[in-house]
Parts: sequence; structure tokens; C-alpha cells
Amino acid sequence: MPESGASALDSGEPIDNTAIVDGGASATTIALTVSVMDLLPEMSIEISRLGSQVAEGGDYNATLVRIEQIWERIRPEIERDRPELLNGLSAAIVMARTAVERTRPADADKAFSLLTDLVDQFTGDG
Repeated sequence: MPESGASALDSGEPIDNTAIVDGGASATTIALTVSVMDLLPEMSIEISRLGSQVAEGGDYNATLVRIEQIWERIRPEIERDRPELLNGLSAAIVMARTAVERTRPADADKAFSLLTDLVDQFTGDG
């Protein structure tokens, strides 16, 4: 945010599509060419960390961002190819958000357990 109420254009801060960009922020991106089969295990790893990060004050916000980025990337393919898993995966993401928003590590652990079962279904049936 520009200091002293200065206009963003006058502040010298870069603007990207009407949003001020923090040039010092690290960008996390998920490659578009990576398959669901590659990203589901990565999501599982991220969710597995979340409970302890919430409980111990780790960088759970960054972990949640990565989880949500992976979900955004794989959701269309899940909807198209495995719609029977969509509600369960969505529930796991909601539990992960709740864990972070309400500081409830048990919700992160439940999300991990649910996600593990769904990943087993996805890889076993697909």
C-alpha cells in the first residue's frame, strides 16, 4: 500500500492488473503441465504438515496457500474425470481452511486423514 495516502501510480510501487505488487514477496506457482496424480501426493504432504504448524505456530498460512493453489489446479480435472471424489476433496480443503482460520490443529489432522483415504481411492480406482 502506498504510504501517506499517495496514489499507487505516484508511489513507485509496481502495479499488476489494478493490484499493487509486492516485489519482495515470494511467488508460489503450480505448473500447469503437472498431473493430478503428481499433485495429490504433494497436497497430502502439505496437509500432513498443517496440524503441527497450527499447533506449534509454524508458517501455516503459506502452507494453506500452497494447498489451495494445488486444489485450484486439480479441481477441474477431478470434476471432469473423478466427480465422485469432488465432495470429499472439497471437504478436506474446507477442514484445512478451518484449521488455519480457527487455530484448530485437529481439523488439519482430520483433513489429512480424509485426503489420504481419497488419494487411495483415486489411485486405486483410476
